[in-house]
Amino acid sequence: MARSRSTVDVLWLLEDTNRILALPTVQADVKRGVALLLERVLCQTGNYAGFLYLSDRQKSGDWTPEENAARVYLYSRRLKKQADKAAAKV
Repeated sequence: MARSRSTVDVLWLLEDTNRILALPTVQADVKRGVALLLERVLCQTGNYAGFLYLSDRQKSGDWTPEENAARVYLYSRRLKKQADKAAAKV
């Protein structure tokens, strides 16, 4: 069976995933799944630049699963340029 290729807007995926991960109403399991998918896409496209937790309680080590899953992924240089260009058009 031949593999088909399709394109995805990686910037849109990053920004939409970050919005989902910041929502307190989304369950931790869902956040972990969304984050895993995003990380795979970012790594495969050369756009992975790390993430930051949204809560500072992680430093103490006693965070909840929801706090552990609440994170924001960083823009790679390429995606930052693309986002800046898109913002300039608006």
